[in-house]
Amino acid sequence: MIEAILQAVQGLDLLPGGLAADYMVEVGKNVSLHMKDRRDGTELSVKTFFDDRGENEARALADAHRDLGDLVPAPLWAGWRGDMYLLVCATVPHAKLTRDLVPGRIGLVSDALRRLTAYSLARATADGMARGHGPYLRRLVDTLPSEDLRAGLARCLDRVDLSALDRLPLAPQHSDFVIYNLGLRTDSGGILIFDWEDYGRITTPGTDVTTFVSSCLGHDGAALAALRDRRAPADLAAIVDAGLAALGLSWDQYWTFAPLHVCAFIDLKVRLGYAQAVVRVLEKTAASLLAPSHGES
Repeated sequence: MIEAILQAVQGLDLLPGGLAADYMVEVGKNVSLHMKDRRDGTELSVKTFFDDRGENEARALADAHRDLGDLVPAPLWAGWRGDMYLLVCATVPHAKLTRDLVPGRIGLVSDALRRLTAYSLARATADGMARGHGPYLRRLVDTLPSEDLRAGLARCLDRVDLSALDRLPLAPQHSDFVIYNLGLRTDSGGILIFDWEDYGRITTPGTDVTTFVSSCLGHDGAALAALRDRRAPADLAAIVDAGLAALGLSWDQYWTFAPLHVCAFIDLKVRLGYAQAVVRVLEKTAASLLAPSHGES
């Protein structure tokens, strides 16, 4: 399979100097190759899909790169080659964004999240997306994998006021905006956002804010509850505030909706066939946030 991908890419004439002997392969739900031109050192990142997620990511990347610029890798070519869908992007040298690096880059991460959130709302407005999040969230009561979680979500929906959320349109989310899908550009030090293949699969505004801070805390529900109740750690509180400024939500309004975001994230992971171990971790996260707080009953 790797040889077939290499041949397909070489046939696109994107590496006129020929493929260098060294290339790196990453195998997961799709196959990613990182290639270098033998003559001038040009580097390409090639993501290979075997389903329609490739077409979704290609569209999402093209639109996002146009509007968000250097936050998003530039797509160079996308299309089917036999039963493989190839997405070729210009490689952007970067380092992984890790939790220990976030406190020193609050401004950069906050700006990236603010821009992403504003972009999703602008796309929703331009596309004439509907308003009203209750029907989708109510459907989750029937589809979430855990009976306890379904019951907890039902109780939450019975007691919360969705009016602040319903003022916002159904807005396409990155849908996997977690810390390991962000990088630090080595040329400018700016943020780079990867893995747009699930873009738009979740449309509940604020979900990208929640998935990011949750991933920074290892999806630890108790740590998320502490962030909610004590605004600590301060770096993540500042990043949440940046997302909320774009959404026009208050701190308390946002945290009322945060467990709904986690439930939507769980639903997506189940639909995409993620391992049960991943789903169980997220279920514990959601259960912690669904528990009444601040004197609620």
